[in-house]
Amino acid sequence: MWFIEVNVERITTTGLYPVNTVAYNSGVAGGRYILNADSFVREKAKINPAAQNPIYAIKDDFLVKLFPREFIGKYSSPYVLRAASEQNHHLQKLLATELSTGNIYPQNVSGEVYPHFIPTAKAAQGIMRHYGKSFSSKDFATMNKAALLHDVGKAYIPDTILNKNGKLDDWERKIVDKHAHLGYETLRSTGVEAPVLELVKNHHTYSNSNEPMVQILQIADIYSALKEERPYKASMSDKKALDILRGRAQGGEFEKEYVRALAKSLS
Repeated sequence: MWFIEVNVERITTTGLYPVNTVAYNSGVAGGRYILNADSFVREKAKINPAAQNPIYAIKDDFLVKLFPREFIGKYSSPYVLRAASEQNHHLQKLLATELSTGNIYPQNVSGEVYPHFIPTAKAAQGIMRHYGKSFSSKDFATMNKAALLHDVGKAYIPDTILNKNGKLDDWERKIVDKHAHLGYETLRSTGVEAPVLELVKNHHTYSNSNEPMVQILQIADIYSALKEERPYKASMSDKKALDILRGRAQGGEFEKEYVRALAKSLS
């Protein structure tokens, strides 16, 4: 069982107060990891949660590698979602015009960590490794973060719409389609770096003229969704999922080479 133990007296530059105690348990088999001062950020986040929770002071680059669930939770907790909606006027406007209830549904994000976000990240990395172009380690890190956070905006979408057992009507489809922009505005309030924000914002803007990283995330997202079993659909085979992706590439939504790279990564 993995434990993260905060083992520093105080990280004064963050304004947070980690203490010598078990902070959280990721449920991953392996052992214990002791954080040191280099594992912590050096500046305050734009959203500064309660001092008793040290996760907001831990660097994303550390969390995303070993503790993806905690990394996603860092940016999709009820505290962060409500703070973002209070601080970001663009987000307030989106929520007021499209989702007047003002409710949040963090389970729409926390419940997708293993079924969707981690498989999306793995598929995206597989495409990057098997595509002809060489991507940098920074590109891989950016993609990993974006793949894990790309659907944060679904925390504002009622789960009765997201998991509807049937075809969405025009209004429901319009609401669901807002999640990329909602996620972008939420994460923009938290200090997430710009390259990750751009991927989150554009992951449903389909065109083969998009930047390579955008197209790769889109394909990985679609592939992962097709493979999932949902209340309204069964899981698809790799062959059927790839056939659908090839058809969409043929229609100009993304380049065929990226779909070929995904197929190579699965063989």
